[in-house]
Amino acid sequence: MKLSIVIVSYNAPKHLEICLDSCQEALKNFEGEIIVVDNNSSEIDFLSLKKNYPNVNYLLQSENLGFAKANNIGVENALGDYILILNPDTIIPEDIFPKLIDFHQSKEKIGLVGVRLIDTNGNFHPESKRNIPTAKNSFSKLFKRFNSST
Repeated sequence: MKLSIVIVSYNAPKHLEICLDSCQEALKNFEGEIIVVDNNSSEIDFLSLKKNYPNVNYLLQSENLGFAKANNIGVENALGDYILILNPDTIIPEDIFPKLIDFHQSKEKIGLVGVRLIDTNGNFHPESKRNIPTAKNSFSKLFKRFNSST
């Protein structure tokens, strides 16, 4: 298996369906799986979802475990060589996976690939670009917060 897409879900039925549509479209010519870890949603009809998206692996939790723990459950169940952690309010381009994996494979020392977040108007979201966490960056953020609170 080349790619596992892990989506953590909690009470976002419309977003999840749109996300699943885009994932399935992007996986049409690419070997991959979709895993949805649901944090005990009350607003999502999983019988309908399973009927409309039968190839998705649903891991339904009996309580809300939080985003991080739910992602860990998804990753533990993933079979792919690569793992994409995706929010349910995301729409991905159809041609993204070959581009990302080709880029990753073209580099000798790389452990993670991130993407730009673009809104529905085509605007770049700068919060999708952060610095690598170093001591300097951490201290800078910490002191910036202290200075702005006074």
